[in-house]
Amino acid sequence: MRYWYLYVVLFLVSCTDETLIPEQQNKLPADKESLLALLETNPSEQEKIEIYWKLHKTVRGSNQSEAIKYLNYQIEIASRIGSSEALGKAHHGIGYMHYKSKNQIDAIRHYLKSYDNFEIANNPGYQALELNNISTVLMELAISVRLCQSFRCNYATLRVVQF
Repeated sequence: MRYWYLYVVLFLVSCTDETLIPEQQNKLPADKESLLALLETNPSEQEKIEIYWKLHKTVRGSNQSEAIKYLNYQIEIASRIGSSEALGKAHHGIGYMHYKSKNQIDAIRHYLKSYDNFEIANNPGYQALELNNISTVLMELAISVRLCQSFRCNYATLRVVQF
């Protein structure tokens, strides 16, 4: 058993199965104009959800309000057709953008909505992701509060001490 690691590598290499790799669902274009043009072709509701998700990902770095607008469209459609998975993804996206813009309260609010929708969709992987996101935001809030308390304490001490 000197070469036990070779057995592990051979085992892992032999376990590659095409069914384990998720299928690439209809490849959507990467640019905003093409995605908007796709919306004009009267796609199905599910296709609209995918297009709005891709649009949000395309513009979220440059225009957060527009990205949130596309996610709100996704929420409308997902609510109409009853897709908890799509609702969870949309709320996750909005929560992430609020988190990046340092709006922790709204981030937690949307992460909780996302968690609830993933619970309805019975998707424990995404539920765990949302719990992790919520705990990250809460941890950063706790650190911020601690720093503020420390600053107030130091400021009060400096005010009392006369140099």
